[in-house]
Order: sequence, then structure tokens, then C-alpha cells
Amino acid sequence: MKKRVLVFAFHDRHNCIDIHVIKYLEKIRNSFEKIIFVSDQPLKKKELQKIRFVDKYIHRNHNEKDFGSWKLGINKIMINNFDELFLTNDSIIGPLINIEKVLYKMDQKKIDFWGISSAGKGNLFHLQSYFLCFKKKCFESKVFKDFFANIKKLESKGELVQKYEIGLTQILINSGFKCSQFTRHSDKDIFSSTKSYKLYKKKDLPFIKVKVLVSNPVRLPNVNQLLQYIEYKKDIISYIKRVNENSDLSHLFFRLPLFNSYIFSKKFILLRAKISHSQRWWRFYIKIFGVYVFFLILPLKKKEALLYNTYNK
Repeated sequence: MKKRVLVFAFHDRHNCIDIHVIKYLEKIRNSFEKIIFVSDQPLKKKELQKIRFVDKYIHRNHNEKDFGSWKLGINKIMINNFDELFLTNDSIIGPLINIEKVLYKMDQKKIDFWGISSAGKGNLFHLQSYFLCFKKKCFESKVFKDFFANIKKLESKGELVQKYEIGLTQILINSGFKCSQFTRHSDKDIFSSTKSYKLYKKKDLPFIKVKVLVSNPVRLPNVNQLLQYIEYKKDIISYIKRVNENSDLSHLFFRLPLFNSYIFSKKFILLRAKISHSQRWWRFYIKIFGVYVFFLILPLKKKEALLYNTYNK
């Protein structure tokens, strides 16, 4: 049996370990020889009691987001004693299927590192960093060690994604390492599309992104239906209210669809429904040969709930 170690990066604005984190770690506990829990803030004893089954707890105020927590965890373990290194965080709910099925499927592939999902094209292609696995050949390499040794505080989320999330995948690929993903590749973030709903139904996507339920930033329609896949629905609702610091759940019930479709090519016939940058309008239009032939715009109710603002999520 492979010796697997998992480093879990944690952040919560109230320093509270909530139900989705506990359930996630409980479900995967038996698949890993060691689990390292890293928080960027010190946690009270009553919180640590919730995860007493993990092997090691580390905390440090580093301001380096998830990658900083992973760096800290990697540096605190004898990593060479393991066959596979896993990096994950608190930004997901699940797994919705047995994690062993995921591990088995990915074990059959001749690859050096993998993730659950991927996004981007060309030099923007990357494995999404909420769940990553690196095999010994990869994490023992100089390029991998140098990458994490140089993690530092970055000022913006965009810079973090570009330099660290995209950067890690690209650096490893350019160094000759091969990668893959559990779920079929999507050029755009699969969690920002209703395509994810079909994947959940088919059990092809084992995690739900927390931000979709907490704030639904891209206004996906009927997000409330995702609750059917979670056995602790009431606890998740309580979590949403705690993080948002109010009881507004309207973001779970948007009805207007979002899509970007075309016939033959985008230059031929394009059908698009989207939210304006101001988040105040829903727009639907049809273009034929680049010319608008139909346009509909509807106002949206102003949302006053706090946006979810945790970390590298």
C-alpha cells in the first residue's frame, strides 16, 4: 500500500473549524498515513478537539495564503518517507464519493502529479489547487523544492493564481513532469458553470466549492439544488449565515441562467447570457456573424450580503 501524506491548509475569519472541514477530514482519514493540519492563525483548544484525529497541528501567521501553509507543512515532515504528497484546503465540501475511487482511478494513469479538475489553455493550463497529488519523483525534484522555498506574500488574488496556481503546474510540465485530472478538463473554472451540476449527478466531480454556496459570486441559477448532495444540510446553512454574518440566502435561488453557447463557431451564431460587471443587470443576446440580432436586459436585486473573502479560494 502506498504511503500517503496530506497537508491541509486552513483559514477561517472567525478561527472556527466548521462542519465541512471536519466531515471532509473524517471521510479521507483512513486513506492517508499522516494528515498535517496547518492554520494561519492559532486555534483554541475547543476547536482543535474537533480534529483530534489528525496527526499534527501547525499554526503560524504567514500571510502567504494556502501555498504558505502548504510550504510550512511540507517543511515540518520527513517528506521522503512517503510515496505521495497531497495538498488540499478548506475551500471544498465533500468528498461526495468514496475518495478511494478517486485514488484508484488516478493510480492507473502514468503521471507524476494530478488534481481533481483543471482549467485554462496553453500556458494558462493548470490543475486547480484545492486538491493536488504529487508522486515521489515530482516532490523530490529540485524544481518542486525551489518553487515552495520561494513562496512569499502576494498582494492580489490574481497575482497568486498566476504565479502560484498556474505557475506550479506550468513549471512542472515544462520540467518534463506529466499530469492529469480526475474530471474532464474545462477551459474555464468548472465550478463557475452549470456544467458542474451534471457532473455531480453523474458522480464525476467529488467536491463542491464552498464559495458557490456561501456567496455564489457568478450568480449560478438554482444553487440550492446542490444541497441534496450534502448529508449535513442544516449545518451548511448555519455555516453560510455565520460566514456572511447575516441570514440572507437569496443567492441560493437565482433563476436566470448563465451560458455561453454557439452554433458551428462563435463567429457564426453566438448565444450568451451573463451578468454585467456591475452585478446589476442580467443580459442575454444573440449575435450572427458578429452582429447583434437580439438583446434582452433585466435588472437584478442588489445583494447586500458580504462577499466570501477567504484566502486562496
